[in-house]
Amino acid sequence: MAFEVSDLDAFVQKRKGRAVSFITEAFNTPVCRMAVIEDPDHNHITIHKRHT
Repeated sequence: MAFEVSDLDAFVQKRKGRAVSFITEAFNTPVCRMAVIEDPDHNHITIHKRHT
């Protein structure tokens, strides 16, 4: 599952303040910048922001 956010860096900082578990830190791909978090049921969720 993936969700696009308007500001990935702000999203990441806010979630780190709430002790969200990060599977991967934010990184760049040719299409977007993304990070992967884990929910309480251990599902992985991709959060991304497409390059403009």
